[in-house]
Parts: sequence; structure tokens; C-alpha cells
Amino acid sequence: MNDKPLARREDRIQFALESIFKQSLEPGTLIEVSKLEELFYANRNTQNFGWLVSGLRHALYKVGIYLSGDGVERNQAYEILDPRDNQWVAKLAMAKAERSFEAMETLLRNTDLSTLSKLEKERHAATLREVAMKNKILRRAMQTDAVTEPLRNKAKPIAAGPTTAQLSPPQQSAA
Repeated sequence: MNDKPLARREDRIQFALESIFKQSLEPGTLIEVSKLEELFYANRNTQNFGWLVSGLRHALYKVGIYLSGDGVERNQAYEILDPRDNQWVAKLAMAKAERSFEAMETLLRNTDLSTLSKLEKERHAATLREVAMKNKILRRAMQTDAVTEPLRNKAKPIAAGPTTAQLSPPQQSAA
């Protein structure tokens, strides 16, 4: 292991990825928080550690792996979830995003604009239009999903192929 802490966030994440990929990443694999502290050169009680874990999660998304911190050993470890859970994780994230957009639309619609400057009112109106349009699109997508779900359940797969992402360690760049 490198004795000198890596300065850039991306380098720390890459270093952690390379270390993590040295082990088997089967569903249920636990990655201890203390190990991440060591790999990131960061204390778990810092904002920087949270950013690094978030970056690691996003890097793992690219190979179809979800790193969960929910309910595992009193926050002492993160868990690699089974790929069949990825759909459920995505559904929960979409529901959270939808609630957030709905809340922001409510906030913007009920904001007292009397103290805002002309420019602030224009920005406010533009943001309200954007949030309202995204809400409309989300609602329409949910309606479409509800209508087409029975059809998808009856459909047969067109071609058989790999259903899980092939895991390979990150490419090492020439230094």
C-alpha cells in the first residue's frame, strides 16, 4: 500500500476500486468502514469520507454493482447487494426523487414573490416551469409503466444473453 496519501479525490476512489476488485465481489460481500478509511485516507466522521463513498458507489454503478450502507452491522460495513436487488434500489431512488420534485414544486408555487427583484422573479418562474415539467414527465412515465406492465410480464425474451455485468478490475493508467 502507498504510504503517501493520494491528494485527488478521483485518485483515492481509483485506489479503493483497485483494492476492492482484488477480492471477490459476490452478493453479500461486506466492505468494512475501517478498510475504506484506510483506502481513502479519510475518517468516517468527515464530510470528505461521505463524498468518497459516494464517488465509489458511482464508480461501482458502472459495472452494475450497488454498495449498500443500509442496516449492515451498525454502520460498520457496506454490503454488495445481489444484482436482482438493483431494480428495487432504482425504484426506491425514483420514488424519492419524485417526492423531492413534488415538494419543490409545492415550495415554489407557494413562495411569496413580493420581496423578490424582477430578475429573482424571472429565475423563480423559470425554475418553477422546469420543476413542473419534470413532474409532469415523471407522472406520465409512471402512468405509461402502469399500463404497459401487464404486457411486459407476458412478453418472452427475444434473445438469451448475459444478464449480469461482467466484472473486471479498473484499467490501470500508465503513471
